[in-house]
Amino acid sequence: MKVVIIHPNTASAHGLALLLEKYGDFEVVAEVSGPEEAMPALSLHEPSLVLLNSHLSELPLEDSISQLKESSPKAAVVVVTETEDWQPLELSIRAGASAFVSMNTAPEELALCLRLAADGHVLVSTSLVSSLSDLVEGETETGQSETGDDLSRRELEILEHVARGATNLEIGEALIITENTVKVHMRNILGKLQLRNRQQAAAYALKSGIVSDFDFLGQNHVEREDTGRNGYVNA
Repeated sequence: MKVVIIHPNTASAHGLALLLEKYGDFEVVAEVSGPEEAMPALSLHEPSLVLLNSHLSELPLEDSISQLKESSPKAAVVVVTETEDWQPLELSIRAGASAFVSMNTAPEELALCLRLAADGHVLVSTSLVSSLSDLVEGETETGQSETGDDLSRRELEILEHVARGATNLEIGEALIITENTVKVHMRNILGKLQLRNRQQAAAYALKSGIVSDFDFLGQNHVEREDTGRNGYVNA
């Protein structure tokens, strides 16, 4: 899969590129310092992954993510961080990033997380899961529905699948409904709960008890065994 790396530090960007290229399925096609510089590479290569450092000076993080998603809608935007700061996580979720990953992990485990993100899964470090709860708690204090009482049984089922990292297609197959029907339900869920995206919906499901912490951290997907060690979970 093709990868574009956006990092203000040239040496760090190149180090990450060398790390990824040790694996045959990653091809780093560009290393740039900011989103504007990435635009030609996004247009030319149509990458599967865009790795974005959480601390950029060129643009606010959420603006950078939005710009990248608009320019390359098929690419998974993954925010990478060297810290455990929760604020970039919140901004990333609000802007619709596919994953928020820490660089403080083994290379093999980081590669696994990036593959999952490229496949459509939403991942965050387990050390930052509490920040997801804080985010949703803050949203409920500003007028969001505090329970899932307004959701139908089908919507609750879909929300549970979203919290476990399932894509719309996977949800449709599990519930024997079309992918378009799932999309309609998702729009209704986000509207009723006053949420912006499925990342916030997953966080809401955890906070409200629709899925338990055990369910949330113990995915029944292939990453259950691996990500339990490296500190990443589907959101």
